[in-house]
Amino acid sequence: MKKIIFFLGILFFHSYICLAQTNGSRNGDKVEKVKIAFFTQQLNLTASESKEFWPVYNSYFLKLKNAWHSNIGNRPAFDEKASALKDQYRDNFVHILHSHERAEDVFKAEKAYRKMLKEELKNRKQQPPAKTKN
Repeated sequence: MKKIIFFLGILFFHSYICLAQTNGSRNGDKVEKVKIAFFTQQLNLTASESKEFWPVYNSYFLKLKNAWHSNIGNRPAFDEKASALKDQYRDNFVHILHSHERAEDVFKAEKAYRKMLKEELKNRKQQPPAKTKN
């Protein structure tokens, strides 16, 4: 009997951990969907532009994220790498979006998106926690 209870306890605990990880993934998916909608609206992306834009932008963003992680605590080094990445990807964005102005708008949209996320997080921290029924 003790073995069965122990086994059920382990099974329950394992299921709980898996469920917690799944919810985190869902939140990441929600943030990604909001990001796609925000950029699509800000840049007025057509369907064909969007199809070309997202793989290039995701590559840029991944390299930017890696630069951030490899230069934690060294802001000047990160800024230098970020600037080099922008220069490197600017031509790709010009090719996809067909203008230098729209390519620059990618970086403006990125800054506006980060600002929007910060405001959203700030607002959520200021809200009292929702009451739950027990």
